[in-house]
Amino acid sequence: MSERRQRATELTPLIAPDPQLQPVAGALAEHDDEPATAIIAMRANVVKLLGFRQSADLRPAVSVLQSGEATADERELVLCALLGSRGYEVGIATINGSLAALVHLAGDWKMVTLTIEGRADVEPLIPADLPSILRAVVPPAQGSNEPAGPRCTWMADFVR
Repeated sequence: MSERRQRATELTPLIAPDPQLQPVAGALAEHDDEPATAIIAMRANVVKLLGFRQSADLRPAVSVLQSGEATADERELVLCALLGSRGYEVGIATINGSLAALVHLAGDWKMVTLTIEGRADVEPLIPADLPSILRAVVPPAQGSNEPAGPRCTWMADFVR
């Protein structure tokens, strides 16, 4: 087994969806139904929630969230587990040796992780076949002709 395949096998249980994470995932995604904005909210909230930890061993998402601290790689694995718990297809790749969370969105694989350029040259782990360059999830373009309105259905009662 190649080194890349072996690493993917070791990481698979760490990015698996966990029903225990569904309520936390919903809250960190700010209960947004629009996939891109939910992913962006989750990315920002996970960064705020988890302090920095220096260690080489990787822990399951539940353990990381309970501790409140994560390494950079653990943070990416937690994002995958949380997104998977919300029903998204997730994956993992490396960028310059560090793990990067991936999500399959609108028919394309995207990085959950934000990079300065908005794209990166990745080395795929899960799935094994990915384009070599992936773009980050970005907010959907807003049409300027669309009227502003409540984002949650229950808010409509208060806006009249």
